[in-house]
Amino acid sequence: MESQMNMETIRINIKYIMLGMITAGTVDMITADTVGIITADTVGMIIAGTVDMIIAGRVGMPTIITEALRNFS
Repeated sequence: MESQMNMETIRINIKYIMLGMITAGTVDMITADTVGIITADTVGMIIAGTVDMIIAGRVGMPTIITEALRNFS
């Protein structure tokens, strides 16, 4: 009888360990995906914004200066 109870306890423990592993794995995957997406988006936006500002500055400023000089001459 005691042996049968021990086996049942072991089965229950294994079930909870497996459930814990599944839960932990799912949470980790969701967290990793979310963090990855947020990081990728943020880095992408920063890079895109920086590139746009550099291009706008290099192209826009000389044009503005040229137009200003034209108006004064």
